[in-house]
Amino acid sequence: MESKKVLGFQKGFTLIEVLIVLILTSLVFGIVLLVLKVAGISGIRYDKKSDLIRQNLLIYYRLKHQLEGAMEFLQFKTTPNEKILKFYTTQGYTYPGNVEVCYKYINGTLYYAEQIEGLKDEKLCENSTYAIGTFKSFVVKCYYKGKIYNQTFTGGIPEKVEIVLGKIKILATPKWRKRVK
Repeated sequence: MESKKVLGFQKGFTLIEVLIVLILTSLVFGIVLLVLKVAGISGIRYDKKSDLIRQNLLIYYRLKHQLEGAMEFLQFKTTPNEKILKFYTTQGYTYPGNVEVCYKYINGTLYYAEQIEGLKDEKLCENSTYAIGTFKSFVVKCYYKGKIYNQTFTGGIPEKVEIVLGKIKILATPKWRKRVK
């Protein structure tokens, strides 16, 4: 039996067909890799944003808790270079029980220091501080006997304390009305 050859028809793929398939396959893989890259970058951004939100919540609840346990405000002072908030509280972060805490805001960074009540380290804010976050602003308002103190407040316990820390607004009412020793 003789096989008949049809002109222009052969079995198999031509070089052009193989090249077209390779180009289409590489385009599909390129698009898939691009989508994965965008998803990875979005995941990293989301992770950083969630860390910032978590940090802000931690600072919010820590400050609110400490302000509600405030026994005596030692000092709130605003100068052109820094803002200092020092007080005694029953809610220590590092040490249990009554502690003296200091929050110091310099150049957008909030620092924190704490010591057990009675140690009387006069340079608490300078010696043992650590940075707890960076914020655009740090505003403290103390409400005491119908007056608002937003530059300086010393001694006693305010009726309310309002702190604005960047986008975080904290309003706390100290539960102690007199100093307990």
